[in-house]
Amino acid sequence: MTVEKAMPELRQRQTELTALLRERASIYPDVPGRCYSSIEALLLEQGRWFTPADLPDGAERGPERRCYANASLHSEVHGLIYVEGFALAASRLHTAHAWCTRPDGTVEDPTWGGDGLAYLGIPFTPTYLLEHEADAGAYAVLFDQHRTGWQLLTRGLPEHALAPVGLPLRLASLARQRPIKASCRCSSSSATKSSVRHGRSACRTRRTR
Repeated sequence: MTVEKAMPELRQRQTELTALLRERASIYPDVPGRCYSSIEALLLEQGRWFTPADLPDGAERGPERRCYANASLHSEVHGLIYVEGFALAASRLHTAHAWCTRPDGTVEDPTWGGDGLAYLGIPFTPTYLLEHEADAGAYAVLFDQHRTGWQLLTRGLPEHALAPVGLPLRLASLARQRPIKASCRCSSSSATKSSVRHGRSACRTRRTR
Protein backbone atom coordinates (compact mmCIF):
# COMPACT_ATOMS: atom_id res chain seq x y z
CA MET A 1 0.00 0.00 0.00
CA THR A 2 1.29 3.46 -0.87
CA VAL A 3 1.94 6.10 1.76
CA GLU A 4 -0.77 8.29 0.20
CA LYS A 5 -3.37 5.56 0.73
CA ALA A 6 -2.03 4.35 4.05
CA MET A 7 -2.10 7.68 5.89
CA PRO A 8 -5.81 8.50 5.40
CA GLU A 9 -6.67 4.94 6.39
CA LEU A 10 -4.51 5.20 9.51
CA ARG A 11 -6.12 8.51 10.48
CA GLN A 12 -9.54 6.93 10.06
CA ARG A 13 -8.56 4.07 12.35
CA GLN A 14 -7.16 6.50 14.90
CA THR A 15 -10.40 8.47 14.80
CA GLU A 16 -12.30 5.24 15.33
CA LEU A 17 -10.18 4.28 18.33
CA THR A 18 -10.43 7.78 19.81
CA ALA A 19 -14.22 7.73 19.52
CA LEU A 20 -14.40 4.36 21.25
CA LEU A 21 -12.23 5.58 24.11
CA ARG A 22 -14.23 8.81 24.47
CA GLU A 23 -17.41 6.76 24.69
CA ARG A 24 -15.91 4.58 27.40
CA ALA A 25 -14.49 7.58 29.29
CA SER A 26 -17.94 9.20 29.40
CA ILE A 27 -19.30 6.25 31.39
CA TYR A 28 -17.13 6.82 34.45
CA PRO A 29 -18.29 9.36 37.04
CA ASP A 30 -15.98 12.00 38.43
CA VAL A 31 -14.20 10.83 41.58
CA PRO A 32 -13.31 13.50 44.17
CA GLY A 33 -9.57 13.72 44.68
CA ARG A 34 -8.62 12.23 41.32
CA CYS A 35 -7.14 13.90 38.26
CA TYR A 36 -8.70 11.31 35.97
CA SER A 37 -11.94 9.37 36.22
CA SER A 38 -10.56 6.43 34.22
CA ILE A 39 -7.58 5.05 32.33
CA GLU A 40 -9.38 6.03 29.14
CA ALA A 41 -9.53 9.67 30.27
CA LEU A 42 -5.84 9.61 31.16
CA LEU A 43 -4.95 8.22 27.75
CA LEU A 44 -7.08 10.76 25.92
CA GLU A 45 -5.10 13.53 27.58
CA GLN A 46 -1.61 12.02 27.92
CA GLY A 47 -1.58 9.27 25.30
CA ARG A 48 0.51 9.20 22.13
CA TRP A 49 -0.03 7.65 18.73
CA PHE A 50 2.29 4.97 17.41
CA THR A 51 2.56 3.82 13.80
CA PRO A 52 1.55 0.19 13.10
CA ALA A 53 4.19 -1.97 11.43
CA ASP A 54 5.08 -5.61 10.86
CA LEU A 55 7.27 -7.38 13.35
CA PRO A 56 10.84 -7.46 11.96
CA ASP A 57 12.06 -10.64 10.31
CA GLY A 58 13.53 -13.01 12.86
CA ALA A 59 11.68 -11.48 15.82
CA GLU A 60 9.66 -14.03 17.76
CA ARG A 61 6.00 -13.59 18.58
CA GLY A 62 4.95 -14.41 22.10
CA PRO A 63 1.83 -16.30 23.14
CA GLU A 64 -1.59 -14.70 22.71
CA ARG A 65 -3.15 -13.02 25.76
CA ARG A 66 0.31 -12.40 27.24
CA CYS A 67 0.90 -8.98 25.73
CA TYR A 68 2.33 -7.38 28.90
CA ALA A 69 4.91 -10.10 29.45
CA ASN A 70 5.64 -10.30 25.71
CA ALA A 71 6.21 -6.55 25.35
CA SER A 72 8.27 -6.35 28.53
CA LEU A 73 10.61 -9.12 27.39
CA HIS A 74 10.80 -7.77 23.84
CA SER A 75 11.69 -4.28 25.07
CA GLU A 76 14.50 -5.63 27.25
CA VAL A 77 15.96 -7.92 24.57
CA HIS A 78 15.86 -5.34 21.77
CA GLY A 79 16.40 -2.13 23.73
CA LEU A 80 12.99 -0.65 22.86
CA ILE A 81 10.49 1.45 24.81
CA TYR A 82 7.64 -0.37 26.54
CA VAL A 83 4.15 1.06 25.89
CA GLU A 84 0.73 0.39 27.38
CA GLY A 85 -2.61 1.67 26.19
CA PHE A 86 -5.40 0.68 23.84
CA ALA A 87 -5.07 -0.73 20.36
CA LEU A 88 -7.49 -1.47 17.56
CA ALA A 89 -7.25 -5.05 16.35
CA ALA A 90 -7.91 -6.34 12.84
CA SER A 91 -11.29 -7.55 14.14
CA ARG A 92 -12.13 -3.86 14.80
CA LEU A 93 -12.30 -4.57 18.53
CA HIS A 94 -10.34 -2.18 20.73
CA THR A 95 -8.59 -3.67 23.71
CA ALA A 96 -6.18 -2.89 26.51
CA HIS A 97 -2.79 -3.83 25.12
CA ALA A 98 0.99 -3.55 25.49
CA TRP A 99 3.61 -3.24 22.76
CA CYS A 100 7.05 -1.78 22.06
CA THR A 101 8.10 1.23 20.06
CA ARG A 102 11.21 2.22 18.17
CA PRO A 103 12.65 5.74 18.61
CA ASP A 104 10.73 6.93 15.53
CA GLY A 105 7.37 5.87 17.03
CA THR A 106 7.01 2.73 14.92
CA VAL A 107 5.37 -0.21 16.66
CA GLU A 108 6.98 -3.56 17.32
CA ASP A 109 4.17 -5.72 18.63
CA PRO A 110 5.47 -9.12 19.76
CA THR A 111 1.93 -10.39 20.39
CA TRP A 112 -0.06 -9.33 17.33
CA GLY A 113 2.81 -9.07 14.87
CA GLY A 114 1.56 -6.73 12.16
CA ASP A 115 -2.17 -7.16 12.84
CA GLY A 116 -2.75 -4.00 14.89
CA LEU A 117 -4.62 -1.17 13.12
CA ALA A 118 -4.12 1.75 15.55
CA TYR A 119 -2.16 2.21 18.77
CA LEU A 120 -2.68 4.88 21.45
CA GLY A 121 -0.59 4.51 24.58
CA ILE A 122 1.80 5.79 27.21
CA PRO A 123 5.51 5.09 26.53
CA PHE A 124 7.20 4.48 29.87
CA THR A 125 10.83 5.21 30.65
CA PRO A 126 13.00 2.30 31.86
CA THR A 127 13.66 4.24 35.07
CA TYR A 128 9.97 4.47 35.87
CA LEU A 129 9.39 0.82 35.03
CA LEU A 130 12.12 -0.20 37.47
CA GLU A 131 10.55 1.98 40.16
CA HIS A 132 7.20 0.39 39.64
CA GLU A 133 8.53 -3.13 39.60
CA ALA A 134 10.33 -2.51 42.89
CA ASP A 135 7.19 -0.97 44.36
CA ALA A 136 4.38 -3.15 43.03
CA GLY A 137 5.95 -6.10 41.22
CA ALA A 138 5.85 -7.03 37.54
CA TYR A 139 2.27 -6.11 36.77
CA ALA A 140 0.62 -4.02 34.07
CA VAL A 141 1.30 -0.32 34.58
CA LEU A 142 -2.03 1.16 33.56
CA PHE A 143 -4.36 -1.76 34.07
CA ASP A 144 -3.39 -2.98 37.54
CA GLN A 145 -3.99 0.37 39.22
CA HIS A 146 -5.71 -1.26 42.19
CA ARG A 147 -2.32 -2.61 43.30
CA THR A 148 -0.99 0.89 43.94
CA GLY A 149 -4.11 2.61 45.23
CA TRP A 150 -5.03 4.14 41.85
CA GLN A 151 -2.04 6.46 42.01
CA LEU A 152 -1.95 7.31 38.31
CA LEU A 153 -5.60 8.31 38.30
CA THR A 154 -5.27 10.21 41.55
CA ARG A 155 -2.03 12.08 40.89
CA GLY A 156 -1.38 11.66 37.18
CA LEU A 157 1.91 10.86 35.46
CA PRO A 158 5.19 12.08 36.90
CA GLU A 159 7.39 13.83 34.36
CA HIS A 160 10.07 11.15 34.45
CA ALA A 161 7.55 8.40 33.60
CA LEU A 162 6.83 9.51 30.05
CA ALA A 163 9.40 8.61 27.38
CA PRO A 164 9.83 11.24 24.63
CA VAL A 165 8.54 9.16 21.73
CA GLY A 166 5.31 8.92 19.78
CA LEU A 167 2.95 11.63 18.52
CA PRO A 168 0.97 13.30 21.35
CA LEU A 169 -2.79 13.26 21.04
CA ARG A 170 -3.90 16.88 21.04
CA LEU A 171 -7.05 17.34 23.07
CA ALA A 172 -7.50 20.73 21.43
CA SER A 173 -8.60 18.93 18.28
CA LEU A 174 -11.30 17.15 20.29
CA ALA A 175 -12.51 20.20 22.22
CA ARG A 176 -15.57 20.58 19.97
CA GLN A 177 -16.78 17.19 21.16
CA ARG A 178 -18.07 16.51 24.65
CA PRO A 179 -15.40 17.02 27.33
CA ILE A 180 -13.57 14.16 28.99
CA LYS A 181 -14.46 13.73 32.63
CA ALA A 182 -12.07 14.43 35.44
CA SER A 183 -9.11 15.37 33.31
CA CYS A 184 -6.48 17.50 34.97
CA ARG A 185 -4.09 19.84 33.23
CA CYS A 186 -1.84 20.71 36.15
CA SER A 187 1.82 20.65 35.17
CA SER A 188 4.21 18.45 37.12
CA SER A 189 6.40 21.39 38.04
CA SER A 190 3.50 23.12 39.79
CA ALA A 191 1.85 20.03 41.18
CA THR A 192 1.97 21.06 44.82
CA LYS A 193 0.57 24.54 44.19
CA SER A 194 -2.07 23.11 41.88
CA SER A 195 -3.21 20.64 44.51
CA VAL A 196 -3.78 23.50 46.92
CA ARG A 197 -5.68 25.60 44.37
CA HIS A 198 -7.87 22.71 43.22
CA GLY A 199 -8.30 21.21 46.67
CA ARG A 200 -7.26 17.79 45.39
CA SER A 201 -4.27 15.57 44.86
CA ALA A 202 -1.39 16.87 42.74
CA CYS A 203 -1.16 15.80 39.11
CA ARG A 204 1.34 13.44 37.52
CA THR A 205 2.82 10.93 39.85
CA ARG A 206 3.02 7.17 39.70
CA ARG A 207 2.00 4.07 37.92
CA THR A 208 1.59 0.29 37.80
CA ARG A 209 3.24 -2.21 35.64
